[in-house]
Amino acid sequence: MDQIARSMIAALAQLLRHAPEAVVPALLSRLDDPRRAELLTGHAVAPVVVEHVLTDGTTADRVALARNAQTERALLVRLLERHEYEVDRAVYAHRRTGGALRRAIAPAAHVPERDTQALVALLRGHRRVRHALRILDAPHRLDLDLLMAEHRREPLPPGAVEALILGGDCPRAVVLALLDTRGARSYGRWWYRPAVRAVRTGAVTPAELVRHHAPRERTLLLPSIEVRTGLRWNDAERTAVQREIDRLLSPADRGSAPGSVAWRTEDSAPSGTGGRAAVLAELAHIEGWPQIARRKRALAAGLITGDDVILHGAPALRALDERYWLGHLECFDLPGAVTAAHACVRAFTRAALGEDPGAWWSAAQRLPDFAGTLPELFRPGLRGTRCPPAGPMRQQWGA
Repeated sequence: MDQIARSMIAALAQLLRHAPEAVVPALLSRLDDPRRAELLTGHAVAPVVVEHVLTDGTTADRVALARNAQTERALLVRLLERHEYEVDRAVYAHRRTGGALRRAIAPAAHVPERDTQALVALLRGHRRVRHALRILDAPHRLDLDLLMAEHRREPLPPGAVEALILGGDCPRAVVLALLDTRGARSYGRWWYRPAVRAVRTGAVTPAELVRHHAPRERTLLLPSIEVRTGLRWNDAERTAVQREIDRLLSPADRGSAPGSVAWRTEDSAPSGTGGRAAVLAELAHIEGWPQIARRKRALAAGLITGDDVILHGAPALRALDERYWLGHLECFDLPGAVTAAHACVRAFTRAALGEDPGAWWSAAQRLPDFAGTLPELFRPGLRGTRCPPAGPMRQQWGA
C-alpha cells in the first residue's frame, strides 16, 4: 500500500472515532478490501466501528479486527462468540490471548503441572515479561513461601517479577517481598518496571513501594526514571512516589513534602513572559519530544486545555491524535484534557459534516495534507487558512 493510501487510512481512522453511527457503513463501504483491512488492523478502531463489524461486517473484517494489536481481551472474547474458524485462529495468535483463553479455543492434551521449583528455574532463564507470562500461562502450582525463599536467595529477573504482579495471584505481602532485589548481581535495563507495574495495577501504594523497595539507592532513583517508550511513570504516579520519598527522608519536617510538590509544579510551568500565549504558539507546529513534556506541564498547570489543542494545534491530523501531544498511551494521566479535546472535535465534526458520508469522506481526503487547524479545515473562510493543493490523493480516492 502506497504512502498516500496509508495517510488517507490514518486520517479516516481518526475521523471515525467521532463519526455518528449512521455514516459508518457508508464510509467503510468506500474502502476496497486491502484498505479496509489496513484500517481495522493497523489503527485504533472506534467503538462505533467495532459494533458495526461485529453485527454487519464480514468474516474478513472480524479477522482483521482480531489481528489488531490494540484490540482488548474483552473484544477478543466477543469475537470468539461468532464461532468462525478464521476469526478463532486470529484470536488464538493475538498477544493478549492468555493461556486459559487459548486452551478454550484449542484444548491441548493434558500437561502436567510444574511445581514451584521448576517454575522458578524457567523464570530465571527469561528476562522479558512476555516470555514470563507465557510460562505462567501453563499449568503450575505456586508455593508462595518457596517463591519468596528463592527470590531472597537470588532475585528473579524484572520481567518475571512483573509477570507475577500482572498475574494477580500474589498477595500484597508477596509483591512487596518481590520488590526487594538487594541480592541481585546486576539490575538490567528494565529494573524499574516491576515498581511501576505494582503501583499502576494497585498491587501496592506509593508509600508501600518506597518503604519496601530495595536497595535504597535504587528506590531514590525511581522518580527520576525517564524513558520515551514502554512502561513508565505518569506524572501523578511520579509525584506520589517523590512525595513519599521526601516524607521518608525528612520525617520531622511535615511541610517538606507539600513544599517539594509545590516547587516541582512551579518549576514545571512553562517559563517566560508569554505564558499561555507562548504555549499556544507552540501548538502551531505539533511535534514530539521534548515538546510533549512542555505541553503536558502546561495542561497540568491549567495554562491550556484539551480544547486549545484542537482549536490551535496544527497540522489538524496530529491535533486529532492525542499520542502526538500527550505521548505514549500508558502515560495518559490527563484524562480531562483528552475528554475535552474529544468533545471539541465531536462538536466541530457534527456541526460541519452532520450525517453526510460524502462530507466525512471529503474531510478524510483533505486531512493528511492539510497544514492548518481543525477549525480551518471545516471553515475555509477563516483568516489564515492554509488549504492543501489539489493532489493525486483526490484523484485516486475520489468516490
